[in-house]
Amino acid sequence: MDEETVVSKIRKLDNCCARKYYYPALFSPTSTTSPLTSLLAGIDSIRIEIDELLVKKKLSIDTTFEIAKKSANKIKVKKEREAALVEAETIRKNREKSRSTVEANVKLLNDRFDGIKKELATPIEGTTKMSLLRNLLRVEGVLEKIKGGAYTLKITAEGKGTNVITKFLWKTTLRHSAFVEARFQLIDSQGELVRADAVYQYASLRKSAEILK
Repeated sequence: MDEETVVSKIRKLDNCCARKYYYPALFSPTSTTSPLTSLLAGIDSIRIEIDELLVKKKLSIDTTFEIAKKSANKIKVKKEREAALVEAETIRKNREKSRSTVEANVKLLNDRFDGIKKELATPIEGTTKMSLLRNLLRVEGVLEKIKGGAYTLKITAEGKGTNVITKFLWKTTLRHSAFVEARFQLIDSQGELVRADAVYQYASLRKSAEILK
């Protein structure tokens, strides 16, 4: 007996229409208020800002170098002019080296972050195609309900049956018996077990025609 069947039957037997039931598998795997998605979006925003700053820094280095070259070329004494040009080039190279080091480190971090995002978006369940990120978003939804005072209902159910076939001359009769055991635990938002019980139901041998009625 699957879990959905048990939950559906419990909800049907519940006389309190105002009571709300939440089923984790039906929680939306997308959210605009999720701390996780907000964090990922925030990191992406910071990455864009850093890339823009690196581009501006390169432009500033090149602009400063061009200004220094023009000033050096105005020096009339050749030796002094060449020394000024060498100094400007050295300063440019040192600044560009520092910028390139930062850029390489940022690229390394970006690659790692992209790898994490790719891993989060990769399906981990072959049947449902559910990714880790979508599962985490559903978990966040469940935790939000629990923090709001919702209870967790843990259910295990097992059903067994026996078929008995009787043949007499040209007539064949099929009879079936069944046994169902359902166990549940009700846990509050603090993790305390507030109620637990087991329900058993047995149906004696009945003909197939009677079962289908």
